[in-house]
Amino acid sequence: MYSHDSDIVLIGDFNAHLGALGGVRGWAKTTKHGNLLMKFMARCSLAAVDMTECCSGPKYTFYREGGESQIDHCLLSSSLEDYVKECNIKSDQLCNYSDHLPIYIRLDVAGVSKKPEPISVSKYAWHKLTEQQIGECYTAQIDRKLESINRELPPSPITDPNLIDGIF
Repeated sequence: MYSHDSDIVLIGDFNAHLGALGGVRGWAKTTKHGNLLMKFMARCSLAAVDMTECCSGPKYTFYREGGESQIDHCLLSSSLEDYVKECNIKSDQLCNYSDHLPIYIRLDVAGVSKKPEPISVSKYAWHKLTEQQIGECYTAQIDRKLESINRELPPSPITDPNLIDGIF
């Protein structure tokens, strides 16, 4: 499973028709590229907002004489879905000279704040320290890191230290 520490928004021409499997606004068959895009979305926890009921406008994003399809999409982290205030496929844009319709999305991200936690970096002039001081500094840092890992781990079913020594 893909892991990331921030949210993402991808909008553009994916040349992928998701079809009826893509969401409530989907129609027709899913293309080969559509299947690949849906696998990518599942792996990266992304949602196609343009395929949901919150999107308005035409159900196609690409048109040419003789046909229409929905190959342009707005993908965003699933964690952002609740912040979507508007999604619209614009059919009547004066300055749009493309055969693709623009996708407009409005997010209310005022409440979304994922500021990275500050990282404390200890710098030592290792060449000025004695072996004992190096050992103490190194050991202290390792102990702090192990403590933070232990806090994150679920409790172990093994509580007898003799059992742990027996495993190793």
